[in-house]
Amino acid sequence: MKLITTVVTPAEFDAVKKALNTFGVAGLTITEVFQRDVTGGRDRIYRGQRFHVDLFPHVRIDLIASDHDIPDLVHIITKVAPLRECPDSIWITPVEALARIRTGERGAEAL
Repeated sequence: MKLITTVVTPAEFDAVKKALNTFGVAGLTITEVFQRDVTGGRDRIYRGQRFHVDLFPHVRIDLIASDHDIPDLVHIITKVAPLRECPDSIWITPVEALARIRTGERGAEAL
C-alpha cells in the first residue's frame, strides 16, 4: 500500500475528484493549503494599497491505494490536472499498516 499526495488548484479539484471516483477511489482526504509561487509572487492593489502576494490557495489530496493501482492513479491525476507554470506535484509514500477503526479491518482489507 502507498499514500499518494498531490496538490492541485481549486479549479482542478472537481475534475480530479470525478476522475478518481470513476476509477473506483471513494476515500479521499482533502486539505485546503497555500502554495508558494516559485516565480516570486505578484504585486496586487487592494483599496489603493499595493501589496505582494506569494502564497496562493490550493487543495491537497491524500489517498491510500494498493501498489498495483499506483501507476494508473498517477496517470489519471497528471492527465486531469496537467502541470502548469506552478510546481504542482505528486509524491508517493509507503504505508506500513492500515486499520479501519469502524470495522476493525486491517491491511489491504481496509482499503
